[in-house]
Amino acid sequence: MIQETLKQQSKLGILTAMYEKFQSAGDTGNADKMKQLIMKVNKEEFIIAFCGHFSAGKSSMINFFLGDQVLPSSPIPTSANTVKVQKGEDYAKVFYHHQPPVLFPAPYDFKEVKKFAKDGDTVSAITISSNDFSLPDSC
Repeated sequence: MIQETLKQQSKLGILTAMYEKFQSAGDTGNADKMKQLIMKVNKEEFIIAFCGHFSAGKSSMINFFLGDQVLPSSPIPTSANTVKVQKGEDYAKVFYHHQPPVLFPAPYDFKEVKKFAKDGDTVSAITISSNDFSLPDSC
């Protein structure tokens, strides 16, 4: 247990040093990505990513695993940005490229949130969280 904690602290120290290097070099894009990684390591967040050609069935497969039509699916491209689904408090959060994120507490219009998944021009990512998802609890 102590050895695992030390390994975790060592990882966080290395990632923090990399974040600071990116920041001091003015590379805010990579600094932001490093900050996200630090937060994920700190929370011990487990992530599964689905990648593939458009309309290959990624959203359909995730919907199947969740047991609900959470993500839009269609023969034409439907997800133009990263969509994170997690178990936890019921909400949707939309992250924009050039403005602060917007939180949609439950109950929210599911169709409206699905529209954001198609908007890659202004939306950078979406998090959909629900206690009903058959996933491990979020940290």
